[in-house]
Amino acid sequence: MRRSRYNVRGRSADTVEHLCYPFRSDRSAARPSRFMIPLFVHVRRQGAPLTASQLRKEAASLLEVVPGVLDVSLVSPFAGMSCVRPEGATERTWIADDGETACVADARFDHIDDLRAGFPVSPNAPAADIVQAAYREYDGDAPRYLPGDLAIVIWDERKEQLLAARDRIGTRPLFYQETSDGIVVSSELVAFRAFGGLDRVREDAVAEFLAGAPRLASATMYERVHRVPPGHMLVADGAGTRVERYDAFHSDACFRRKDPSDVRAAFLERFRSAVRVRCDAGGTPDELDDRPPAVLLSGGLDSSLIACCARDHAQTRDRGPVTALTSVYSREECSEIDFVEAVTETGGFDWMPVPADDLRPIDHLLQIVSRLREPLFAPHASASEDRFEAARDAGVRILLDGHGGDEVVSHGPVRMRELAVSGRWWQLAREARGMADPTIPHHAALLWGLAVYRGVGHRLTQNLPHRVRSRVQSLIGRMQAMASPERGSPTATWRDVLRPDLVDVCSGRVEQARRLDHRAASTSHEAHRRLVSGTDQPFFLESLTRLAASHGVELRFPFWDRDLVEFCLSLPGEWKLRDGWDRYILRDATAGVLPDAIRWRTEKTNFFPSFRDGLRAEIESARNLIEDESNPARPFVQIDTVRSLLNVACDPETHPGDLLLLWRVLVLFAWLKTLQDDLDSVASGSACFPRQGSHANPAIPTP
Repeated sequence: MRRSRYNVRGRSADTVEHLCYPFRSDRSAARPSRFMIPLFVHVRRQGAPLTASQLRKEAASLLEVVPGVLDVSLVSPFAGMSCVRPEGATERTWIADDGETACVADARFDHIDDLRAGFPVSPNAPAADIVQAAYREYDGDAPRYLPGDLAIVIWDERKEQLLAARDRIGTRPLFYQETSDGIVVSSELVAFRAFGGLDRVREDAVAEFLAGAPRLASATMYERVHRVPPGHMLVADGAGTRVERYDAFHSDACFRRKDPSDVRAAFLERFRSAVRVRCDAGGTPDELDDRPPAVLLSGGLDSSLIACCARDHAQTRDRGPVTALTSVYSREECSEIDFVEAVTETGGFDWMPVPADDLRPIDHLLQIVSRLREPLFAPHASASEDRFEAARDAGVRILLDGHGGDEVVSHGPVRMRELAVSGRWWQLAREARGMADPTIPHHAALLWGLAVYRGVGHRLTQNLPHRVRSRVQSLIGRMQAMASPERGSPTATWRDVLRPDLVDVCSGRVEQARRLDHRAASTSHEAHRRLVSGTDQPFFLESLTRLAASHGVELRFPFWDRDLVEFCLSLPGEWKLRDGWDRYILRDATAGVLPDAIRWRTEKTNFFPSFRDGLRAEIESARNLIEDESNPARPFVQIDTVRSLLNVACDPETHPGDLLLLWRVLVLFAWLKTLQDDLDSVASGSACFPRQGSHANPAIPTP
């Protein structure tokens, strides 16, 4: 790291500049987010010092994400920070800088009052001030002492060191790119456009996306831009650039032998706390806003429990009814209105139905990939966009979401395997009887059928007495049949769609993921830990967070509370699956909190028909997207196979797998089209995409 040549303690007024950006008229930017804080940091290792005007020009792209005031601060002659401050939020810059350390943060803290009391900061100190105070106290260990959702960047002038960190859950993104003269860090991919970071797309990433392979935690879709993984910190100094893990989920075995009433009470206490801290502002600019947060209420276990706990918390604070937003379908097979009413009739809610029959998946898709600048495989994202728009129009600031319930409160997918391997046959038989009960959720039986068949079928038949072996084999066969009902076969797979030479590129990753998925975890705990530590969930959470923020709404996920996750990890298998009931701890602990109709509901609604109808209604838009010969995605695929998927999409007998594969292709085409249009609009002229009649990248031939 180059040594600074100037004294930066006495900073002149022209080192901090502001740039106003007007509101845009399109619906995706109708109101700026007062919570999400896009940030940008540039540190030079060589060359001329930075100037405020250079930094302002580099960071100006952040205003495409959130309209407002662009704060720009030279924290050193060779380091600059910037963030977007919504107009009217406060006149004070959100960049903390005392001449020795500087910090910019996109953060929401748990237990904000305790943090402010523990550090020497003012009662209403913004997030950056709290992070700076924690760094003074704990140096490089500071992120460990900052509970909540955060993406932070710290510049230490004394050490000439940059530190950037994300929390363990990873709802707020952070990216970086090493340039010819230093390093750039930002929470927004668009910021790397000025440095050529978006000009080269990774072929292997495109192939893996179409194949549905798990994402790499440290990668983006771009060759030059990397992601700081959740629970990691990026350190850049004179010794180079490195990414280090600083945090991971831990589980305490103290609840393995506790009295059941204590376990139930502990779960409910932690869940209420998770909701409570997310109902408060947590250091965000609107913390004096006394309105309760809204909730996304689907009628399922997860959203219903969040709604009831948020309502209870609001009543203790005399904050009035909680707004509950629900996607409403006229299709009976997609409707959950009876379950929603079971919750709202308990009182304390202002229910807001959001019509969901007229979904526009293609229309929303173009907006989504333009906002994220990465492809997101989320067939139901169109419904999410409609809910975010409704929340914005209703004046909602904070929106609680139930994503993560299935992962955090585990279904216990290897419980049957665990019992069989350990020889606990009577318990295994009891669970099998429970799953045979027609009142037990059907999806649980499917899951356990797969778990038994893949994990312990051969062990069961080898270890059981001969006279009962045939009965067990028959049971396994029936459960396998439930897990894989006869529904025909897709007409194509990702191997048929992808260009042949790219199939080999990603086959290894796909097979590795498949082997890991099928490999038997030895315990419920091991399987659960793998589930909550996967790479796809953080990407999905950060994507939803960014999409909601583009509507001026902050999305929060109570299930992804650190204490709650680690508590659920600590529970033995019988709290995850008991008597055929999956997610047993949640069902058992919420007596008197959730209506019984919700606690013991026996089915999970399938919303796929709604997506299918929306896609078919926009099939011509899909066809136009695919047939656009200038689309840079065409050389990645076998276009005749894609056309065949389009042709069968409107057939009522089309296999769901064909529609989902087609959707992956459409997401890819939409993303690369909007990316190319974006790069062309700023006259970069260096985008490395294969084009018709061009060989910008000789490794990707044109069709």
